[in-house]
Amino acid sequence: MNNITRVTRTRSQSTTEAIRALIVGGELRPGERLQAQMLADKLGVSRTPVAEALSVLHKEGLLEYAPNCGYGVKQFDLDGLLAAFDVRLTLEGLACRLVAEKGLAPATADALRENLVRAEEVLFDPDWSDAKRDRWRALNLQFHDLLIDSANNTYLRAGVDHTRILPLIYDRTLRHVGVEEVLRRFGQSSSQLALRDHQRIVDAVLARQGTRAENMMKEHIFNNRETMRRHLKKLLDESDTVQP
Repeated sequence: MNNITRVTRTRSQSTTEAIRALIVGGELRPGERLQAQMLADKLGVSRTPVAEALSVLHKEGLLEYAPNCGYGVKQFDLDGLLAAFDVRLTLEGLACRLVAEKGLAPATADALRENLVRAEEVLFDPDWSDAKRDRWRALNLQFHDLLIDSANNTYLRAGVDHTRILPLIYDRTLRHVGVEEVLRRFGQSSSQLALRDHQRIVDAVLARQGTRAENMMKEHIFNNRETMRRHLKKLLDESDTVQP
């Protein structure tokens, strides 16, 4: 790969990430038609990386395309979010089974044990705070990534990454209900329960119990799915009762 190709690809990737952030952050709203030149001016790039980025985001499912209209931000509902969780629990369950059947590398096993120890310290500290919540979220992501990467399956990794681009949820007045707003409602006690799931999953993986590890991960993500559904539904119902 020559330098020009490498620079072009890097610029395309950074442009994709920037536009994705505008969508996930709610700055680009559902149904909004996207103009390549407008985005190029906003991001300070040429139209070429923007065109490439829009194509990538269309494949990811964040954009829709119509002939003669171009790309627009796709609008999701609660069912779209739940569907993403359904796919994720299947893929991550498969990852756990594969990892348990082949066995964990010693370094990965040590990293998982260290993760559990750090999470225990954070979640059972009586001084619960937003900073502790953010620390737990980082440890939670690391836990799942360690298991997914240990499966050594690029297709599985790509599939999980795709489901993590959580669809945006909007109420009937198109007020953006961000994922951050929902995650703030996850309390310390529910996070402690999630950690106990993590500990049991690691025990099953280390014991080379593939089917058990798979089912436990599926149940773990399903419980998160239902918690997310309840919180989102409550937020949406609350917004419906607000008078204009």
